[in-house]
Amino acid sequence: MRITDPAWPAVQEASRMILREGATSIMAPEKFHDKLHALVLKMGDTMPARLQFPMVVDADGDVIILNGDSAHGAELMLYCGSEILVNHPSTLWIPYAASEFMELLLQSMDDLLEAGYPGCLGCGGPGAEEEWDESASRRRMNLKS
Repeated sequence: MRITDPAWPAVQEASRMILREGATSIMAPEKFHDKLHALVLKMGDTMPARLQFPMVVDADGDVIILNGDSAHGAELMLYCGSEILVNHPSTLWIPYAASEFMELLLQSMDDLLEAGYPGCLGCGGPGAEEEWDESASRRRMNLKS
């Protein structure tokens, strides 16, 4: 995927979202679990003050799902898959199957960790300091939600 792709900002936000605190689980196909466990270990090495990290859980289907906690209980934070998310307008949605997208997501997260994210200013890339606008992201990708 090129940085000119309409989904690129969503990829970057997904990477930042997984690296920030608040995620409780990452659901993904089992074939990606070793790489995700390695990422969580690297997060621990680069963020020694952090005490909680997301669990890696098996997903049903070719999807990536990031869950977190909110004041109202479990929260769907990220969905990467082809199912249309009409009932979740604020969930970060990337309309790619996990098998098409996981390597790019892992590389993006690794690049951010190498740059010092989240404990640095400006290293999170364009839009890192602003609040995510899911409606605008879906409009950029011409998604119906």
